Order: sequence, then structure tokens, then C-alpha cells
Amino acid sequence: MFRVLGHLDVSEEEGASGVRGLRQRAVLGYILLHHGSPVTVARLEQALWPSDAPPTGRQVVYNAVHALRRAGLPLEKRAGGYQLGVSPDRLDAVRFQMLLARGRTELASGRWEAASRVLREALSLWRGQALADLAEQGLYWREMAALDDSRLTALEYRVEAEFRMGRHRDVLGELEAVVEAEPLRERLCGQLMEALYHSGRQADALRLYRRTRTGLNEQLGLEPSPALRELEHAILNHELRPEPASPVVPAPRAPAGLPAPVSDSFAAPVSASASVRSLRTGRHAESERLVREHAGIDPDDCDEIVAAKIRWVVRRALDSGDLATVVRCGVIDLLAGVRNDETLRAGSLLLDRISQLHQAEAVSR
Repeated sequence: MFRVLGHLDVSEEEGASGVRGLRQRAVLGYILLHHGSPVTVARLEQALWPSDAPPTGRQVVYNAVHALRRAGLPLEKRAGGYQLGVSPDRLDAVRFQMLLARGRTELASGRWEAASRVLREALSLWRGQALADLAEQGLYWREMAALDDSRLTALEYRVEAEFRMGRHRDVLGELEAVVEAEPLRERLCGQLMEALYHSGRQADALRLYRRTRTGLNEQLGLEPSPALRELEHAILNHELRPEPASPVVPAPRAPAGLPAPVSDSFAAPVSASASVRSLRTGRHAESERLVREHAGIDPDDCDEIVAAKIRWVVRRALDSGDLATVVRCGVIDLLAGVRNDETLRAGSLLLDRISQLHQAEAVSR
């Protein structure tokens, strides 16, 4: 098994004699994130040196590939790039995405127990942040951010299934821990508020709302979404009642390079207007609101909403010098709610442009 959901790990059953050194591990990790499509030497260079590759960068990549092959890994040259010649079921990230898709289908069908069981299995594959050892060395690619985001999505789905079965107290401790680590993720904060309220802790739920509102305002310049404000109002007035949610939930989107989740009846494309309406709930609401307030763009124009949000992210990234965090907080969430294929492709290209601008700005400083 090749594991990227945590520190990079290659099990002994793969026949590898060992993968050592940062460059070897980075090359293998990047290729695994793009399993199913060849990765060129130029892309590997950019992954290893996001700002400026040294003159010997290409040779370093060749040396790393050669070392990986000597270690017993089946790296194959295809279509001008390198690809690992193993079946998808030997990669933990692929298995996770398949389980996430199954769990979502069970949730969408109202089979709460089955959804919880499948999503719990998906989450059990994680051993920490995606490619945590590379992140610790300063390498953090957007595919890693997307995988980490998918993990939180799986948790949100499982908590939703637990809520439908009335198990608010059972997930309380888990939610408190994850919200401590992700204090600005509104959907998780809302779920914790709901769990606290149904556990007889109304005051704690309201304190959590105030803390979340302060964090959003001070760190992102945003107000809580309408959904979170409505939840606070319901808790304040003892109007919150546990009731089954709509069985239809948004389909998860696979990180670039990994196989798309297994499709089902709810994964059919929808119109741009319907996509925009989906932005008005949950964690996408702040994106639409920001566009309304700062870009003055018709909210029914989905492509323009994506473009305006990403323009804002460019400014935030250049100001803060932390592209990965900004993208994780904004664009990844926004694009996850957009179902128009042309918009998704345009968004991906714009994200590449953000990276280029960020690198250019870093060099000029």
C-alpha cells in the first residue's frame, strides 16, 4: 500500500527497499497525488522548488527517479512524464475517495447508520495531515490542501449522519477537538453549536458562535454566514429541534490527479444558477457575500463569482505571503460547491495563475 494520508509510507508488500531523502520522497509523493496521469519533469521541478529551481534542478529530479527505481518502485515513463505503474486500489487516497463517495450516497439516501459506518472507515485511513512529513519540510501543494479539506468534508458528513440518529452527545468531544484546530470552518462550528445545544449546553453554544464571529471578522474580514446566524438565533430562542435533513447533499470533489469519486444519481451536472444557489448555504455563503459586497457582480453569474473570489484570493495571498492557507480557506471551498465543468476548469487555471503571481511576488521581495 502507498500511503499519503499522513506521513508518506510505502509498505513492505510493495517490494520497495526503502525511500530515503527529501527529494526522493517529494518526487514520489507528488507522483502519488497525481496517480493516473503522467507527471513531467518540469512539473516535478516546480513542485520541489516553487519559487525558483536551481540550474541543477532537472538533474536532481532525474537522480531521484533513478533512486526510486533502484528501490524497487515501478516508475514508468509515459507521455513525456513519470507514472507509478500500480493499480489504484493500492493507494490509500484513492480508497478514501471511493469510501467518501459511498458514504455520501448512503447519506443522500437517508441510510444514516450505513453512512456513518462507511465514513468512519474512510476517516480511519488518515494518520495525520496529507504528506505531513513533506509539509513539515516546507512543501505544501494545493493537492495536499484539497485532500485535507476532503477529510473535513467526510467528518462533516459523518457528524450529519450521527445527528440524524440523535447522537449529538456521542460526537461532542470529537467536534470540540476538530473545531479547536479549524476554528473558521463554519459548517463544523455550526455542528458543534448544535451538538452543544442538544447536550444541554446552550451557553457554550452561544459562546462558540461569538468566538467564531470574532475570528472570521479579525482574520478574514467576514461576518458569519446567514446559516450560522440563523442557527445562533434558533439556539438563543430555544427554537432548534433535531429533525432529519434533506437527503440530498453536495457531491465531494476529488483533488486534482486522483480519480473522481464514484458518481451516482445526485452527481448529474446542474445549471450555473443552481450552483450559485448552493453557495448560499453552509461554508460557501461567505464567498457569495464577499462577491456581493466587494465585486458588485450579479450573483447569478457563476463564472464571474468564481473569478471575483479568486481575484480576492490573489490579493489576500500576496498580502499575507501564505498562499496555501488562503486557498484552503477560500477557493477550495468555493470550487467544491460549483458543479459547472467549464467553471471548474477555469477555476483550476486561475489557481495556477495565483501560484505564479505568488511566486513572482516572493521573488521580488
